[in-house]
Amino acid sequence: MIFFKSKAINHRIGNNMKLFLRSLVLLTITLCISPYALAISIVVDGLHYTIQDNYCKLTAIDEDIEILKIPQFVEWDGEVYEVNALGNECCSKSSVLKEVKIEAPILSIPQKAFYSCNNLETVQIPETVLSIGAQAFMSCKSLTTITLPEGLKSIEEKAFGSTGLKELIIPESIEKIGDYSFSIL
Repeated sequence: MIFFKSKAINHRIGNNMKLFLRSLVLLTITLCISPYALAISIVVDGLHYTIQDNYCKLTAIDEDIEILKIPQFVEWDGEVYEVNALGNECCSKSSVLKEVKIEAPILSIPQKAFYSCNNLETVQIPETVLSIGAQAFMSCKSLTTITLPEGLKSIEEKAFGSTGLKELIIPESIEKIGDYSFSIL
């Protein structure tokens, strides 16, 4: 730091330096946080989404939804967004959810997406899905059948653990099946 003979000048430079450093820190924080600050949360027909940079993710559902249809597109505020992802635990622990039809071209069903949905009976998974995350359908006691899409590459650990599955056809495209994926725990 440069010191001048006048205490008033030193004091003014010191305060200006502090102000400059504070501004620099705030700018750095703003630049780091700004991508998250631009995300908006919306609710359309009981489905909760996060939209960021034209990326639309289903993050939760209302408690009273029995039949869940995840659309390919969502319209909000005059704009149309393609639903491209499901969030972790987006529908987990729903006590009334019975049926799921995924029309959105998602690439994966994430970790615990439908975990412990005890009344879930049927799920339609789109052909675009390449992976099913850990515990995605674990403890779905009423889930007795499910059709896995051709092209599915991985089923992570405990994905279907403790379900009511009676029959399952695993596609030839599968490259990985995680530990305890179909176990009764």
